[in-house]
Amino acid sequence: MKRIFLFALLAGICFSCTKEVAAPDSGAATTIFFQDSNVEISNFSAAPGDNSNVLLNFSAQVSGNVASMELMSGSNINTFCTIYHIPLLSNNLVQSFAFNDSQPKGNPVYYMIRYTLKDGSFGGFSPVYTFNIH
Repeated sequence: MKRIFLFALLAGICFSCTKEVAAPDSGAATTIFFQDSNVEISNFSAAPGDNSNVLLNFSAQVSGNVASMELMSGSNINTFCTIYHIPLLSNNLVQSFAFNDSQPKGNPVYYMIRYTLKDGSFGGFSPVYTFNIH
């Protein structure tokens, strides 16, 4: 019950945030960050950029049931907004993504990835990744 409430709360919060659409970048995956029957996310990393930006990279391989993924950011582990919307171009291939978070939500900043299935339902959430900017 707590899990359903948390997913409903996160979904409500996320729809009130601005979204940015970005195209996939090329690269290779080696370390699994999150995996279930629909998605495998690998090589999730964050690094400091210029002017307090955070440079994020990850790779994903998805099943034919996944429509899109979203990179989400928050100032705490309970509140997240979508900062990077990824319409998936191909399934069963490893795709690499890069994003420059020019407005980190805090320090530390928290990131996670959620995905949406082709029927419009949320498929799942990755674990939360914590990054200290300084």
